[in-house]
Amino acid sequence: MMATEYMTPMERVRTAMSFREPDRVPVMLSTAPWSMRYAGYKVSECFADVDKYVDAQIRAQRDMGYDSLYGMNDYGALNEAFGAHPTMKEDDVPIISEFLVKTPDDIDRLAAIDNITGRGKIPQLLEIVHKLKERTGSEIPVMACVRPPFGEACTLRGVGNAYKDLLRNPDFFRRLIDFCVEPCTAFAEAYADAGADFIYIPNSAATSSAISVQLYREFSVSYTGRMISRLREKGVKSVYLIDCANKWPVAIGEGADVLFVGDRADMAAIRASAPQGLVLMGCVDNIKTMLQGTPEDVRAEARQSIAAAAKGGGFILAADPPLSADTPAENVRALVDAARRWGTYRSERT
Repeated sequence: MMATEYMTPMERVRTAMSFREPDRVPVMLSTAPWSMRYAGYKVSECFADVDKYVDAQIRAQRDMGYDSLYGMNDYGALNEAFGAHPTMKEDDVPIISEFLVKTPDDIDRLAAIDNITGRGKIPQLLEIVHKLKERTGSEIPVMACVRPPFGEACTLRGVGNAYKDLLRNPDFFRRLIDFCVEPCTAFAEAYADAGADFIYIPNSAATSSAISVQLYREFSVSYTGRMISRLREKGVKSVYLIDCANKWPVAIGEGADVLFVGDRADMAAIRASAPQGLVLMGCVDNIKTMLQGTPEDVRAEARQSIAAAAKGGGFILAADPPLSADTPAENVRALVDAARRWGTYRSERT
């Protein structure tokens, strides 16, 4: 028999992040595409009417019982604000395929643009976070997603070009990353002002196996660290995603409050080696388990992560982000069920 829950999602997450034991392990998910599909909306509908997206997020959270709400993903938001033209799709996020930075002069041109958070779709994205917070108050944590400087530089330059620049034109690319610190931070701060409790920072371009640990250390750590430091000054928590598990010892230097380790990480080994005070988040496989697996597969993998890292708090259960729109609802329920079955710390208030 599962114990009665007595904490709100916000209380549960804050307790875990304080390295105390909540009623159960919290579950936080990146659910932007999944929630829209679950609620019966197309992506284009939610861009046209943000209230539909807000409704989708709140309905999905209440039905499933996980512990977070999530702003709409639009990784091209800053690019559009800088002048790129997105290709709209009926049931997927807009795609931006043009690269705005080809020469150093392009960096100077972008630097002259004022009020970056008031341009393009950014006001819509901020409105979503504001309305999520307005509807739920302090009960449920709201996450919003902003790429870090390295990731944004790759988007402005093109990932293939960026990887070549690391070796052939490092000074140029370093200048571009340095430029990106300010708009990325301004976007994240605007989300915080709109009500976001957590800024989710996915750095897949830097933490994948495509670049070495040395290049990652040189071109990512200090720049993301500057962004995270500014957020900490505003009292905003950051969740930092790394895709390649062998980079986590370097990633902790970026200073995030929560380290989300993907790539089928060995959570027990990381917990044993991690410095005191580092909150871990993870790690159920998004495709093989959540999308293609059965509810029992989900429960089994979640149970392993809970056993490896949950003792004493400092752990948040999650699936690799983002949750696919086609993920079966029963698998999302199974993830929360696993936290309730095997992640319960105590059965009553103490």
